[in-house]
Amino acid sequence: MAKKLKKGAGDLFKDLEKLLDEIFGFGEEVGDHSLTPSEKRYKDKLKAQKERIERKNDFERRKQIKQNKRRFEDFKEKWAGKSILELSKTEVANALKGYTEQANKVAKLIEEGKMKFKILDDTEFEKMLIDSGDTLQEARQTAAFCIEEKTFYRASTPADKLLSEFVHEGTHAIDGAIGFVGDTYQWEK
Repeated sequence: MAKKLKKGAGDLFKDLEKLLDEIFGFGEEVGDHSLTPSEKRYKDKLKAQKERIERKNDFERRKQIKQNKRRFEDFKEKWAGKSILELSKTEVANALKGYTEQANKVAKLIEEGKMKFKILDDTEFEKMLIDSGDTLQEARQTAAFCIEEKTFYRASTPADKLLSEFVHEGTHAIDGAIGFVGDTYQWEK
């Protein structure tokens, strides 16, 4: 412990906390099977509190979330009231990055050209769906769909909803790229 004190008080307190937790049965190395239900609830409560404090103090994460919100607001503002027919693959990929692991995967597929997408005017979009077996009512309720690794989007989809559609349909494209066998279309009904 004296060596730890020379290194810094922070390390010493971490080791002391670990030692005390293990003495009283709340350490990570102590098996939960030896705890009573109330001790386990207390241990879980302490762990949850610690995680909340760590998340609250994670300034880099908060900074990243703030930047992502700003990028999303900029994207919505730029495309509000405009046709998304002119949206480029770079704009879509950049708008998707940084939110979730899945959005990052979809952005990477778009950048690498492994996921092709096409934004269609509503008439052409609905005609494709009807030709593939949908009723007119089903076609009108659909915002996007995927055929193999190619995804299609309705031009009238608002910009703020478009990114989640890209992640959703991009997930189907990822499934297709890794050789998923089955009809994902049936899952959607």
